[in-house]
Amino acid sequence: MKKFTQITLILGVLFLVGCTKGCLLNRSGQLSERVVVKVNEVDLTAEEFANALADQLKNYDALTVKEEGLIIQAKQQVVRDFIIRVITESWAQENGLLVQKEELEAELANIKSQYPDDLTFRQKLIEQNISYETWRSQIKLRKLQHKVVEQLKSKISQPSESEMKEFFKEHKKEYSHDKQVLLEQIVVRTEDEADRIRQGLRKGKKFGELAKQFSITPESENGGRLGWIEQGMSDTFDSAFQLPVNRLSGVLKSPYGYHILKVVKKRKAFTESFEDVKERIYKQLIQNREQAAYSKWLEKQIRKAKVLKDEFFIASMRVETSAE
Repeated sequence: MKKFTQITLILGVLFLVGCTKGCLLNRSGQLSERVVVKVNEVDLTAEEFANALADQLKNYDALTVKEEGLIIQAKQQVVRDFIIRVITESWAQENGLLVQKEELEAELANIKSQYPDDLTFRQKLIEQNISYETWRSQIKLRKLQHKVVEQLKSKISQPSESEMKEFFKEHKKEYSHDKQVLLEQIVVRTEDEADRIRQGLRKGKKFGELAKQFSITPESENGGRLGWIEQGMSDTFDSAFQLPVNRLSGVLKSPYGYHILKVVKKRKAFTESFEDVKERIYKQLIQNREQAAYSKWLEKQIRKAKVLKDEFFIASMRVETSAE
């Protein structure tokens, strides 16, 4: 189904219904300037809300975007995003956390450098229905949120050896593995092409070179190297467990195309030791604590914030779509 890239939020007649319940028009009679959410002393107008809601919904097709449940969820997300933005900026200012112009410009330049040229970058913004200034503000907020998280992380205690061992004990099944093969593959669209490639491999052509040249799957950039595959992941890969090391499979069909597999190594079922996974456990526990600290901080800031919402006005908003 075709996606509709432009979403127009009705800010006209449908909103006028609210005027019978306290009149939602401001003094100038402009509904777009109506304050629909207020966090502390910062306002979100109807127009800003509409733009944010359009951004939330822009990737859905014309049928899905009319689903009431989706619209309600998107509206709630707009409100939540606004609350988080305001309290983040306020808390950061109170604690002397600023995004310096130089570091922001460096971040913007780094992102833009991932595109071939400025025209391509600007075209991407147009495709996403986002202005340069809005994009710049989003990156600045992301940098600021990172600074807040870094500040919170500095107060997190480090996991002890005993805590890591207890975690390992409780999650030992996660570190147990069935037998595995280190696998390479070439995937192409037709059986004839797969047959030709397999013949070339049998004549001595390099597997990695042909994978880079012909394979249509992402790992082709790594010469077709998939990594360690456990038995039971898929019927296609399970067939590789019957192959000797360095032997080619026949041409195998799957929903993704026609595969040629090669087993590089094999290993039996095993359980990783604590020392093997200690570093991973440490990172996992740190990540858990960081997430918990941020959630606790966010909940506290939201409780402290004075949040006002024009629920009736927000509920009155309706969505219509139009094709490019």
